[in-house]
Formats: sequence, C-alpha cells, structure tokens
Amino acid sequence: MATATYDEMLEKGIKPDRYACTTRLVGELQLGDKDKAFRLQEEMVAKDHNARDLISYNVCIDGLCKVGDLERAIEFQRKIFRDGLVPDHVTYTTVIRAYLEKGRFKMAKVLYQEMLRKKLSPSVVTYFVLIHGHAKVGRLQQAFQYSGEMEKRDVRPNVMTCNALLHGICKAGEIDEAYRYFRKMEEDGIPPNKYSYTMLINKNSDLGKWEEVVELY
Repeated sequence: MATATYDEMLEKGIKPDRYACTTRLVGELQLGDKDKAFRLQEEMVAKDHNARDLISYNVCIDGLCKVGDLERAIEFQRKIFRDGLVPDHVTYTTVIRAYLEKGRFKMAKVLYQEMLRKKLSPSVVTYFVLIHGHAKVGRLQQAFQYSGEMEKRDVRPNVMTCNALLHGICKAGEIDEAYRYFRKMEEDGIPPNKYSYTMLINKNSDLGKWEEVVELY
C-alpha cells in the first residue's frame, strides 16, 4: 500500500515529502526487500526528495538490523557521515542492540565508547539495551557496570531498565541480591511493577520458598 501510494505521487508529479519517503522505506523493509530499500534510499537522496536527513537513515538502519543484515546497517551508519550528517543516540542504540543480539559484546562496547567520544549522551533506552543485552545472558558484572555508568551520567533509570537487571539477577539464582536490588528500586523512587514481583515470585517458587511466594502475593 505504501509503495503504491508513493508511486502514484510520482506519476502525478507530486514531490514526496519526508513522511512519504520514510513510509515507503519502511514498507520495503517490512516486505523483506532490503536490496530494493537500499536502492530506493540512494535514489531518494540523489533526487533530493527530502531524504537527506537522519530519520530516513535511521529507518533503514533499524530495518536492516531487524532482518539480520548487520553489515549493511553498519555501511549505512558510515554513509551518514559521508553524506554530511551526524548519527544520533538513536542510530547508535539501534546498532548496539543488533550487536548484542548477535553476542558481539566487544563491538557493542566500542560503539558505546564512540558515542561518548563524540559527546553524544546515551539515553535511558541506550542503557536499557546495554543492561538487558548483558544481563539476560549472565553477564551481570557488565550489566552492573552500565548501571553504574547510567547513575554517574545522571540518566534516571525507569522500571524497564531496573527489571532488565533484576531479571538477570534472578536468572543467576542470586535471590538475596535480587531482594536487595528490589528494595533499592523502592528507595530510589522507582516502584516495582507486576513484572518485578513476578520475577521474585517465580524465583522463590523455583527454590521452594513458598512462604516468600505468599508474602509477595
């Protein structure tokens, strides 16, 4: 539908705006035609259809990461510089997430450090991605390090970020540490939600601590 609408605009001599261009890119990527999306983005930039902006590049990078083409996503990231634009925290966070999902932790760290060198401020989403990506595979030390970085940079965590770390702690079987972190959430003014409670309930259940399960209910 997005493709048809875009083509109709061109046939009628209507110059597509940024929204139309980006919608077309999303459509092609959702169809899985990354090669066509790649060519389309280059054509739009060449014709200056309001496409030489960071949004269209970020859309392509996100789509390529989602279909598993990390190498081409990195190519797009480099292309941003060549076209005179500057990647933002969204660009970096998207690629960092893709690296973490592939278990390429060193490259994720390299990109995070590159963000800092370029004076880009990691967002709460960036830290969620880093903490979750490490904690879920048992890399708790690294997850806690990023949590510490977050605190040092005055980025206030949200309940999702805290739950990512809590999940990792529970998965590692560290129930006492999980309770300590749970209490810290409350002390820091981040009320645990139902998922926070569910993680503690499930871990206590696994350990046969039924009294604790009842207390949490």
